Amino acid sequence: HDDDLDIELMEEDLPRAQEALGAVGQSFRGGGEWFDSGVPMGRFHFWGSDGRFSESVDVFLRRSPRPLHALAEFPSEEEAFPLVRVPFHNITVPAPGRASSFLSRCYGGSWAEEAVVFSHTSSSRTLLRVALPDYLAAVASAGYKAPAVSSPTCAEESLAAVGLECLGSLRGKLWDSLGWASPFPLEWEETGEGDEAALAMLDLEVRRWTLD
Repeated sequence: HDDDLDIELMEEDLPRAQEALGAVGQSFRGGGEWFDSGVPMGRFHFWGSDGRFSESVDVFLRRSPRPLHALAEFPSEEEAFPLVRVPFHNITVPAPGRASSFLSRCYGGSWAEEAVVFSHTSSSRTLLRVALPDYLAAVASAGYKAPAVSSPTCAEESLAAVGLECLGSLRGKLWDSLGWASPFPLEWEETGEGDEAALAMLDLEVRRWTLD
């Protein structure tokens, strides 16, 4: 019913997530609000050694106060908590505790019985509905093999295995390789003190003198 991975966080937990993710966390870019929801969204980016062709994960930020209300495309407090761990390829990941309730509300009761095949990049967004057993048989006959995490305890090793080492600052790498064409533009601090990293990319610096 979807073709990408989404992460949902409480908005106040974003700084902690950014710190935990290191360079990937620093790459977070806000993207306004998801339509008709009032839910802020953004993306964490993952990149290779040349800083180009980065992959990204959508991040949706739920706002306090709690409890969370049910929204058309977002789970309620009762549907989300307590979180449970579910299998995802060869690892387990945290997921809403009552995912079936949310999925039925969001996609309809057939979500567990059929696969809906589409692509976000398709111009027509044509949906192909296939009974789940037929879909699984087609996937098997095509020789598809699910990806596996190289090291369940080391994210860096697993990312490097698919060419997404995420070394250094994505903003800096894109500026070095693409200049003003970078899709990850320079950001400036709102304090008026100047962003030293951004200035350094432009070979500029801030100097101040005291005037009598």
